[in-house]
Amino acid sequence: MTNVREDGELSERSHQSMAPAYSPSAVTLASSWSSPLYATLYEGEFKGWQIKVTAGVRYRGNLGGGEIKMDFTFQIGDVSFELWSVSLSRGEDGTLCGKPKTHPAVPIEVEPCIDVHWSGGTAVQLGGSIDVCTVDACGSFADCQVCKGIGISRWIDFGELV
Repeated sequence: MTNVREDGELSERSHQSMAPAYSPSAVTLASSWSSPLYATLYEGEFKGWQIKVTAGVRYRGNLGGGEIKMDFTFQIGDVSFELWSVSLSRGEDGTLCGKPKTHPAVPIEVEPCIDVHWSGGTAVQLGGSIDVCTVDACGSFADCQVCKGIGISRWIDFGELV
């Protein structure tokens, strides 16, 4: 089938590409974010300015999975900005990972991952890792990014705990 694109050029498309994609696993119900759960990590005064650092967690879920959003916010007076945030969602390998967003004024990147495996029975493997990296300031000249990471993984048998 030949179609005319917006720029006036002709393009070839097959009948298959015209059909909408349908997959039962791709069907999800719309969901909204939960109410945020915020904790104040620090609150004080500096030279007459009220300063506050908070951390928050929200969850959004549906039949196809879920997503967790975490953020750290810095507030001075009435102005606040997000220092760091990440949305974790299920990856192809089954882990919950996410690429975080860091405020440009903060020269680090933090990437957390949570891993849960269950192969039946009463045992569950819980694991996680977190990588902290400096922002690469060298650009294309060289790779001068420094990263440190830590990870843990433990099997927990709930049958033994009872």
